[in-house]
Amino acid sequence: MNIKGTAAGGGNSLLIPMTEFPRPHGDIDAVTNAHNLALVALTARLHHETKYSDEALAKRGLKRLWR
Repeated sequence: MNIKGTAAGGGNSLLIPMTEFPRPHGDIDAVTNAHNLALVALTARLHHETKYSDEALAKRGLKRLWR
């Protein structure tokens, strides 16, 4: 009866975990690249909408997104 149970740690309680947690090394690069791609697409679209008329956009199959 005088045995420490696993709920109390069983003697294996440590401040630092015994096993390393996997760290997502490449995820931040993927998020950065996706953000840059979206920003470039939006910037190009806004550039075309400010530079061309409605008729010129319609010839390219585009509709104006904002006025």
